[in-house]
Amino acid sequence: MKIAFLILEIHPNAGQTYNIAEIIKYLLSYHQDWEISVLTHRIYYPLVDGIDNNRVKIIKLNRYYSSIILRGKIAKMLMNYDVLYIKGSYPYVFPAVKSGKPTILVVHQMDSPKLFTKAVPKIKTILSNIMTGYVIKKPKIVVTVTDELASFYQRKYGIRLHVIEDQIPDLYFSSQRGNTIEEHGIIKLLTVGIWDGFKGRKRHEVLLEYFAAAVKSMPNIHLTMCGLSNNN
Repeated sequence: MKIAFLILEIHPNAGQTYNIAEIIKYLLSYHQDWEISVLTHRIYYPLVDGIDNNRVKIIKLNRYYSSIILRGKIAKMLMNYDVLYIKGSYPYVFPAVKSGKPTILVVHQMDSPKLFTKAVPKIKTILSNIMTGYVIKKPKIVVTVTDELASFYQRKYGIRLHVIEDQIPDLYFSSQRGNTIEEHGIIKLLTVGIWDGFKGRKRHEVLLEYFAAAVKSMPNIHLTMCGLSNNN
């Protein structure tokens, strides 16, 4: 079995990169003879565990948006695989479908996908909605991670998604998580992620709205936002 994962970028600080790495480690642990490739537009180092593996082949694709029009060259490359797994990178759906191979598209967000990032916001929203509505019906399988997201896509685009819980690495929780919070104790919250403005993909305005409400009854709650962009 030969599987190709298509993703916009491999980045040591990107959640989607770690998600794919977890899937790859799982597959290779059960299928020693499978061949795994990760096809991507941008590569940042160091490579994360799971992708940094001599059993995983990394292929640099020079086209992203242009793959929508110039899909033939990538499609020929994809014909060498048995299954294609696209992680949110909608432009890659076009050559994947053209290749005729079984294609799995994974979608997460309820807002505009990470497309046309340098465009004027209103134009970006229009273009993203058009592309999403057109592309999401093309793969053989479309997967999301919660019933809420599946319901959203069915209402908006009329397509029924398969719901599969997201693969996540091991999480470590405080041993005191079940204890009652002390009346005068300090509660420290941390959010990590690049600021992309209000109404952006990370939903910072929702976090701040809930935080403002929490402060009224819990004045000792502290919030640290880590990873803000230089422009904000």
